[in-house]
Amino acid sequence: MKLPLEIIYRVLLYIDSSDDKRTCLLVCRLWYSMGKRLLYKHVNLRSPRQLVYFVSALDSAPFVGEYVRELAIADDIRPSANDFDVITRTCHHLEAIDFGQWQWEALDEKLFRRWSHITKVPAISSRRVLGWIGDHSTLQHLHLMDQCLTNAADLVARVPHLKHLTLQSSSLHTCIHLMPIIINASAEGRAATLQSLALKGRPIYIMDDAVHFPPSLIDLSLDSVNFEGDLCLTPQLERLHAYGTTIRREVRYEATGLTSSLTSLAIDTTSTLSLRPFLDHVDTRHLQKLSISTTQDIIAGPPSQNTIRPSAYDVIMQSCFTHGDATPIIQWAGKNLTYLELNGFTVLDIKRLVYDKETLPHLQHLVVSSRTCKNDDTQLQPLSSHSQEVPLRLLRTLEVKDSFIEDLASMARWTRLLIIHNCTCHIPPGIGLTISHHRLHTLRISDIRFTYALYHVQHIMDCNCRVIGIIDDKSEHDEQAQEDDYHYLRNISEFYHTCSNSYTPIQRLTSDQAESVLRFHYTCKDQWRYNPFILVQQLQDQAFQGICRHENHFGFIMIKPHRIQELRFNGMQIKYTPTSSV
Repeated sequence: MKLPLEIIYRVLLYIDSSDDKRTCLLVCRLWYSMGKRLLYKHVNLRSPRQLVYFVSALDSAPFVGEYVRELAIADDIRPSANDFDVITRTCHHLEAIDFGQWQWEALDEKLFRRWSHITKVPAISSRRVLGWIGDHSTLQHLHLMDQCLTNAADLVARVPHLKHLTLQSSSLHTCIHLMPIIINASAEGRAATLQSLALKGRPIYIMDDAVHFPPSLIDLSLDSVNFEGDLCLTPQLERLHAYGTTIRREVRYEATGLTSSLTSLAIDTTSTLSLRPFLDHVDTRHLQKLSISTTQDIIAGPPSQNTIRPSAYDVIMQSCFTHGDATPIIQWAGKNLTYLELNGFTVLDIKRLVYDKETLPHLQHLVVSSRTCKNDDTQLQPLSSHSQEVPLRLLRTLEVKDSFIEDLASMARWTRLLIIHNCTCHIPPGIGLTISHHRLHTLRISDIRFTYALYHVQHIMDCNCRVIGIIDDKSEHDEQAQEDDYHYLRNISEFYHTCSNSYTPIQRLTSDQAESVLRFHYTCKDQWRYNPFILVQQLQDQAFQGICRHENHFGFIMIKPHRIQELRFNGMQIKYTPTSSV
């Protein structure tokens, strides 16, 4: 029986891995004809070698270029004029291209005009390119930088389909007038009106007496922006991101009695103080994505005592006055929230979010970073995570950064994708930590350090973990293997070491090196209660200096893969053969 074409297309769209897509091309001729269009639809070139292969493929098989819709070239790649000649000659239907600033030099106007369907180009900081852009009626995204900001008002008037505009300045204290740009981008008779606007500066000063946004604007991003006049916001906004934003005069909400239809809010405490009149109208029932960054040194009056209907301003200020307690934020967020990011909160019970389904029942993505606050004394307050119970929900993504983690192993039970970066993790007796759970499919760990408790005092090792072991154990339900550390470790089939230098490839440990690491682990674990502090310091030198003498590191992580499809350690992908579970 043949599958309908719609089902085949859905299957090919669902697959993310390029290797899996190439495998699908081998099913039959029908799958090949449908799959090759999707295989080359998004091309991401990460190395000079990939650029050479891609250009050679286009040169020998020009039909491949007809399938390319989006092309991204890494900043460290230097394409030549000949490379761009081949790309522009074959990729006629290219809609979006992304590359570094200096890579514009290899392009000229003649080559650029070959892309008649282009809708998105990289950031422009040279006036030389501005003349090419104005005649492209299909352009929908525009990113202007530095000296091009002075021509922004005239340029947007010549781009009738412009929907997304970004204005960025890398210079200190840049001053611009925003209203002429907004008026030209929202004039009547245009094929499209402005839908999203992003302002980025160091800071950037908006000199208008008052800034009014068009009703069509639904996405507003402000990063280090100072408004010298009034700022007028409307309930049509669906996404608002504001960091380091100040308004000298006042914020006006131009819809008295109407609540905001905001679905995504990302804000810090500085912007919260400035945007309070707008935040008072935010309805949590519409919020689906929330990101809050806070510091405890904010100077402001106490939050209001409105306990019946607290506003976003009230709950953020309450968190500041309670030393970074995220509880008010969690209680205030609406039931429809699917993404939550909390930066700078030192009191956060992750376990509650996972085990209590009544709290944020639709939460799927959780990002936590607790050391963005300026109070360094709070860095040893652990994120509560320890629990042996089966969680009531399974997150899609759990990302923890700049934090002290009490129980890293338990976090693997709560999510499909686990990301740990620049964290300090408590280690049990020994020098190794095991991560194992059958529901985890993606694991990314980088720049973690271990700490252990001695007489109720935390001792942090001043070097990172750079050794990882893969446990080849098919007895997933073997209770003895779960309880006995020896049965766990005897099945380690692969040990890898990563240097702090990203240019050094992953080193697979020899059997003697792996045996040495495990031997010292058992020694440390058996004698932990007698003299743990001195012993750990000695084992740090004995166990790991034989692996890499040029840098200090301590501890290792053991991974029982189960169904893990992607494993990245210290920024490098570990290639291994997953074991099928029983």
